[in-house]
Amino acid sequence: QPDPSSAQFWIPVKAHGAKGDGKTDDTAAIVAAIALAYQKFDGTAYAQGNIVTFPPGIYMISSTIQLPNRVTLKGSNGRGVTIRTAPGFQGTCMIHASNGKLSMFASRVEDMMLDAGNLRPTSGVIPAVIRSDAWQEVQWWCFLDLPCCPSH
Repeated sequence: QPDPSSAQFWIPVKAHGAKGDGKTDDTAAIVAAIALAYQKFDGTAYAQGNIVTFPPGIYMISSTIQLPNRVTLKGSNGRGVTIRTAPGFQGTCMIHASNGKLSMFASRVEDMMLDAGNLRPTSGVIPAVIRSDAWQEVQWWCFLDLPCCPSH
């Protein structure tokens, strides 16, 4: 639940068209919610950024999700939220945390499972579930059917 005393915006991914039914490609809806969360960040020096919320469900993605600085993807307290690569997934990672600079409050992924079952090597690149350009924090994570997970 959002903290009313916080300056953070909580952006529900389903308000942007995500279904979370394990069949529909939710990539565009997730990207739209992330874009709004990033756009609403006011640049305050110590603000923690905004949160994209996911209710229980299986969210299919067909390509890499770009996660900018100070945006959090937050599941439902670790219960029943999975982001899963769709068959034919295009990309070398599920989530690319592309901050561009080191930050005290970097991108975060919390309280959800990341199922990389359809993430396969392409063009000789070893796939990874999350790639980052700077320090990131990932809490309460669980990878399902991971083909490989190189250190980065």
